[in-house]
Amino acid sequence: AAFRDITVALPAESAAANGEEQQQQQTHTFSDLDDAAFAALGRDNPKLLMALLEATQAADKAAWTSFQSDLQTLKLKRQRLSGQLADARGVLDAAQREASKRQGLGAASGAAAAFDAETARMAPLRTGGAPVRSVRIVLVCGFESFNVALYNAAAKRLAALAPHIQLRVFSDRDIATRREAVAAALAGADCFFGSLLFDYDTVEWLRAQLVGVPVVLVFESALELMGQTRIGSFTMDPSGKSKGPPPAVKKVLGLFGSGREEDRLTGYLSFLKVGPQLLKFIPGRKARDLKSWLTVYGYWNQGGLNNVVSMFLYLVEQQLAPAGLPPPPPPQETPQTGCLHPA
Repeated sequence: AAFRDITVALPAESAAANGEEQQQQQTHTFSDLDDAAFAALGRDNPKLLMALLEATQAADKAAWTSFQSDLQTLKLKRQRLSGQLADARGVLDAAQREASKRQGLGAASGAAAAFDAETARMAPLRTGGAPVRSVRIVLVCGFESFNVALYNAAAKRLAALAPHIQLRVFSDRDIATRREAVAAALAGADCFFGSLLFDYDTVEWLRAQLVGVPVVLVFESALELMGQTRIGSFTMDPSGKSKGPPPAVKKVLGLFGSGREEDRLTGYLSFLKVGPQLLKFIPGRKARDLKSWLTVYGYWNQGGLNNVVSMFLYLVEQQLAPAGLPPPPPPQETPQTGCLHPA
């Protein structure tokens, strides 16, 4: 209503017949403007909007002041309503998340209960009559910390199948928040298993803690930490002081590097990718430790609960504390690609 019957004249340029520009007056009359038309005018013709505001203020200062006051009041009401709407949406979203969380927790609780019941029904594996020694394994995962639940499930399954195997599971975040607990677990551990560990502080701290651990297996992590890998006679010691694998195996490993000292671990990493497929071509007795390393990697690389459990059963029986356990099944292959039904 503030702009009703307001007439604004603006100069409009037009081309004359002789090519010279002449200025003419173009008149605009406004009967009324709603919010959408006002916004469109400011977007399409800002000069005309400015002239309209100036003309309105000059025509009736009292009406202009009232218009400004009403406009400010409307803005405040709009802001308040927008805030209330956002709060209502937030409450609704929170309620939906809580409902989804309860549904997910219910499903997860049911799955966990089913898993625990299945594990409880499992009888311990029969040993071959040899004395059974307790084995302590510490696992620390890095970028795959989303697998902590999987590894904890594997620890429960191992405790049911082979009570003499104790698997402690940590993530790299635990080294920052629960360092004393990780250090206590590593003290006197028979084996350390690490994967996807790259943080500099984590790597340096672990290197110092692993000095006295007999078997160290580190996969796809910082080269400095992978250099700590040792299982029997097989080692990734970058200093070259260890004897390492037999000459025939060293020859094979040499095919995956340039021969330079700084490329030793790079060659190991390349061999790691294809090594499990070459197991059948490696002599059993001389390369036993290398085969153990590659077999463990094959289990871990395929993933899944059954493969993780089989991996540690194999590792304990082959390298840590043989007790005559039956050999675990070979790694269950996980397809590289596939389709997952949401149900």
